[in-house]
Amino acid sequence: SLANAVNFYPNPNNGTFTLNVNANVGDMQIVITDAQGRVVYSDLESNVNAGFAKQINLDNVASGLYLMKINSAAGQKVEQISIQR
Repeated sequence: SLANAVNFYPNPNNGTFTLNVNANVGDMQIVITDAQGRVVYSDLESNVNAGFAKQINLDNVASGLYLMKINSAAGQKVEQISIQR
């Protein structure tokens, strides 16, 4: 399932973190929202396989808590991200 296939580090971070996928999940949508539900980052990755790594940079957002929602055919995962500057 996607819950065990996706992780990211570091958390908390300064706005830059790495997302890792350790399973073949196919197409994967990444959406990060702020506390008010506004989308601050969105990306669609195609044909994601085990070993996939992506550095995400949120330099344009304020310190605080954000939600990262990851969707694929393998399921959905929601993670809380803490940005501290």
